[in-house]
Amino acid sequence: MPDFASPDFLKSHIRQCLDFYFPVAIDREKGGFFNAFLIDGTIYDRETKHLVGMSRMTYNAAIGFELFGDEMLRDAVRHGLNFLETVLRDPVSRGYGWVAKCDTVADPSLKAYGHAFVLLAHATAARKIVPDACLRDVAALIESRFIEGPQQLAIEGFDAGWTNPDSYRGQNANMHLCEAMIAAYEATGSRPFLDRAIHIANKIAIEFPAAHGGFIHEHFTSDWAVDPDAAKRANDHTFRPEGFQPGHHAEWAKLLLTLYRLTGEDRFKTRAAEIFDLAVTPFWDEDRGGFYYTFDENLVPIDRDKYHWLPSESFSAAYLLYKATGEQRYLDWYEKIWSWTWEYMVDRERGGWYLRVDENNRRYDEPKSPPVKADYHAISNCFEVLRAQGHAA
Repeated sequence: MPDFASPDFLKSHIRQCLDFYFPVAIDREKGGFFNAFLIDGTIYDRETKHLVGMSRMTYNAAIGFELFGDEMLRDAVRHGLNFLETVLRDPVSRGYGWVAKCDTVADPSLKAYGHAFVLLAHATAARKIVPDACLRDVAALIESRFIEGPQQLAIEGFDAGWTNPDSYRGQNANMHLCEAMIAAYEATGSRPFLDRAIHIANKIAIEFPAAHGGFIHEHFTSDWAVDPDAAKRANDHTFRPEGFQPGHHAEWAKLLLTLYRLTGEDRFKTRAAEIFDLAVTPFWDEDRGGFYYTFDENLVPIDRDKYHWLPSESFSAAYLLYKATGEQRYLDWYEKIWSWTWEYMVDRERGGWYLRVDENNRRYDEPKSPPVKADYHAISNCFEVLRAQGHAA
């Protein structure tokens, strides 16, 4: 097994992931990126350009440029930002459409989750590659259009033209908005971005869960009451799964530890450790390894498949907890999670990660990276470990 905590390993792994996508993912004719790949790297959909996929590809390239100074990746960042601003952004509403087909918007709905990733892409690019003017413009748009009500959290979305606001509220979009606001603060040093991130974290990861045994609910009504039936009403469970998600608990632990690094407030570290022990550790499959995807109110797994993004968020949270607390058990978790991931989730031959395996660790998907995935989770969490070690800015 490799030395999973070695900065050389982490940088090499990021490079291998990037090499699976770049430069073949760059659509030089229609703009943006191809974001639908089979296991062998074949592009199986050359038309669908998802807002999240375009943003994540841009983010990935920006991280790659920071680490490796590769001019191809810097050009890819500018290429991606151009597609976001000239194709997916509506010149009238100034919002970003959800999906394009080639270079034409096919789904013009306006979603907070997607706008959070646009902000993340701009913020990451602003660190080393482009000025921060568009970053500030996107952040101002999010504040004026999505942040609402007494809780001052993000509404889920609208139809085109900011019409027909969704009555659903979700923690997922707000979690990624917290992530993006942290990135905006780190790119600019502007305190309001950090304040917004802290506010979201306080509400979603600390205040709301205090009334529910510490667990972070996914779905809420328009007045932020828990809505346990929202997933059953959803047509697409990709963004509205049933039950609780260990992966999102791990993701929140990581974000809280990032806020601890930025503020020095011990409450963020304390809550991160609580989340990891409460909702991450119990859903590791002790017999076969890997994390189950979702669990119910009785702490019984619902979806027993093991998805690519859970171990990356979990090993990152574990390593940041180790650095924050010095407790060996978190480093042991880091090694255990990475060992399983290396064995079952990483394509060591071609680069990149598989989409998911079943509870017996068997792959059953032909697509390796459908639109949206882009291995952003793998790349971003390896990068977070490097930052915790002092090997990345």
